[in-house]
Amino acid sequence: LGITELTYEPVNPFKISPYHPDKTWEDYMIDDIRELLDCTAIYMLQGWGDSQGARIEYAIARELNLLTLFEDPKANCPYCGDKMHSFQQTHYHCNECHENFTD
Repeated sequence: LGITELTYEPVNPFKISPYHPDKTWEDYMIDDIRELLDCTAIYMLQGWGDSQGARIEYAIARELNLLTLFEDPKANCPYCGDKMHSFQQTHYHCNECHENFTD
């Protein structure tokens, strides 16, 4: 199911905070975090663990107990965002926080 089929209204950070040459990365993050505080869920795109902003948003969402949905739940550790490593077909390990997961 797509995110809109789950009856959630997606919030796109690129739409809530349009480009302005005087804005810093921090300015954009403040806008994103303000918007996140009104959300009931967060959807983590594949590769989110490679984005500092996405990792910050994820940490805030976890602290707020927001429903968290993952485009690819096996790609990144749900605790720290580091890349997951498969050591069997149904077992995954995070080298960063040393958590193990199974399907």
